[in-house]
Amino acid sequence: MPGFEEIITYLRGLWLLILGDARGLQLLDLTPRGSLRSFWAMLWCLPPILLSWYSIRMAYLEAMPPETEAGALFFFRLAMAEAVGWLAPVLLSGLVLAVAGFGDRFNGLVASANWLSVPFAYGNGVLILLILLMPGLPGLIAFLWLILVTAFLISTERVYRMICGPNTPLIVALVLIQIVPVLFLSDFVNEFLGVAVP
Repeated sequence: MPGFEEIITYLRGLWLLILGDARGLQLLDLTPRGSLRSFWAMLWCLPPILLSWYSIRMAYLEAMPPETEAGALFFFRLAMAEAVGWLAPVLLSGLVLAVAGFGDRFNGLVASANWLSVPFAYGNGVLILLILLMPGLPGLIAFLWLILVTAFLISTERVYRMICGPNTPLIVALVLIQIVPVLFLSDFVNEFLGVAVP
């Protein structure tokens, strides 16, 4: 598992890419091994993910009859939904890259996307914490969430452009893949697994 200092190095590399500095590529492991190791990002994102699951469980129980239970099986189903939401963009990105003739960029894209998810997962965790602690500020939290999503999309676009080059249609498709499938799949998967908030 990558240590804290290694993660900081990767995040520094991503920050340089966001700024348009190609030296950031030297700080990232974009090899097939680095691509596989980048899935450790899921474990690094676990604290905000658990916080998200806790808030979903609270909302679920509030909407259901008092005798409703949401124990270990509920969290297992949330984990399955999380895995689908994490892996679907990876698989679709690989398909798009292969069709576009950029299959050699797949490992770099996976590694950068996985590590880029870490700071934004914690940013989302902060907003969830604000919702739990200050439920009377939905407007402000919605505005902050919009800023976070916008920053994620801009960061993703700039990193992907540094990895794949100035191919705007490809970059737009890859960025949309990070958002659209999750939006469409999340409701379906949550309903199918029985963890959707009514």
